[in-house]
Amino acid sequence: MKSFLTLFVIEVLFSGVVSAGTISVVTPASGSTVYAAVGATSANVWFNVGGSGSGYPYLNIYKFVVKLDGNTIFNNPNLYPQFYSTVSGIGNHTVFVEMWEDNYLGQHVLTTTRTTSFTLETSYSITAQNSFGAGGSMKIDAYLESDIPAEGVTRSWGKNATHTLEAIDNQTINNLLRTWKQWTYSEGSTFSNLQFSTSVSSATTFVANFNSQPTAPTSFQNNYSTGNVTLSWAANPESDISNYEVERHVYDNGGWVVIATTTNTSFTDTEFDITNPRWATHTAEYRVRAKSSANLYSAYSSIVNVEGISHWAQKRQHTFQELPTEFSIEQNYPNPFNPTTEIKYSIAVPSFVTVIVFNSAGQEVSQLVKENKGIGNYTITWNAVNLPSGVYFYSFTAGKFSSQKKMMLVK
Repeated sequence: MKSFLTLFVIEVLFSGVVSAGTISVVTPASGSTVYAAVGATSANVWFNVGGSGSGYPYLNIYKFVVKLDGNTIFNNPNLYPQFYSTVSGIGNHTVFVEMWEDNYLGQHVLTTTRTTSFTLETSYSITAQNSFGAGGSMKIDAYLESDIPAEGVTRSWGKNATHTLEAIDNQTINNLLRTWKQWTYSEGSTFSNLQFSTSVSSATTFVANFNSQPTAPTSFQNNYSTGNVTLSWAANPESDISNYEVERHVYDNGGWVVIATTTNTSFTDTEFDITNPRWATHTAEYRVRAKSSANLYSAYSSIVNVEGISHWAQKRQHTFQELPTEFSIEQNYPNPFNPTTEIKYSIAVPSFVTVIVFNSAGQEVSQLVKENKGIGNYTITWNAVNLPSGVYFYSFTAGKFSSQKKMMLVK
């Protein structure tokens, strides 16, 4: 009779439809890659397993059993597997999970299993640095790194994992402008865009290369007390200097004018004689700046002042060069440009002058000139370092004369 009742109860308990249990969460996920530290062949890996019970005729989940490469690493009843365990050996690894449940008879029954696999991969050390040395910024995986040391910043990148580097254009370091050139890798590759994504299979150094604004020429001086003005200066230390521009300004004759472009470190102004004794009333100022092969200009040197008599004074002319007879403004040069360009204009009679830059939407972005100007030829330099690439317009007005020209900034 007892045996019959037992069989009857078992038949009632198991006569319904049995739903399947699920192991829904397994971390590391199947097909994923886990990275060891640089030079290591093992890693402390986070395991996380979860699931839901089968339902009738099972009461609850009794336990999970987790096996790594055939070895049991977790077997604790009434606990969900959430733990760290050491995984050794570069390559593929297999995780086998068992879910045990309690039935109405108090038995522990294996109801569900799941097998997954992941890969343990090595990592490599990468270094990212700016070509100009200490200072400056860049982004590594969208995170802004600031005040980067000369030796760069070092990160651990997993083998063949994709990461992103982004250089920052137009950085001013130690009062010198740095404009973008290209990325170079220690393996010899180059990449011209500011941002790029890559992976590594060995230790790699990435260098963000920049064109550097030259330093201002030093030791600028006039070498003679009589005769023509003979100027000299020290050669710039940079290796990419293309030339030097010498400018002159006479107090009663308008603004600064470029009088020479030279690759030498000296220049003689044959249009101006220094008198001794100095009876002349004309005073001239000189300055020089360097220009790099990337069309970046240095700041100006110190100013040299001389007093003397000019050829135009002897001929009772009014300027060192022929005076303009009409208003005009030239096309900027270079064009396209990045980030500086020069604009030259001429004033035929003393006038109130404006030179204003607008973007393609007609919005004013810069006032280059807004003052009274005397007769003469003028040169202004516009630096668009903080503006985006695009088409810009500059409007020139002098008295009743006006003109507008287009230029293009390309970064």
